[in-house]
Amino acid sequence: PPMARTYDEIDEHLRAWIARQPMFFVGSAPLAGDGHINVSPKGPGGTLRVLGPRRVAYLDYVGSGAETIAHVRENGRVVVMFCAFR
Repeated sequence: PPMARTYDEIDEHLRAWIARQPMFFVGSAPLAGDGHINVSPKGPGGTLRVLGPRRVAYLDYVGSGAETIAHVRENGRVVVMFCAFR
């Protein structure tokens, strides 16, 4: 089986699965090649909502810095990753 899957849209099956997850990760990076990539764990469960097939929102609690929002403001790109822990 594949190690990872990507999806173009969030269907009802994925929406229900996402709602059951205790945590997720957000990844971002600056445009500059010498900048820092940031991957942050997020949670607890219930802090992310699926708003539509290609739109989500999450509560971003302050952590060790503000790199994610700085990257999003710079280039508008962010990755949300869920893990199926077994």
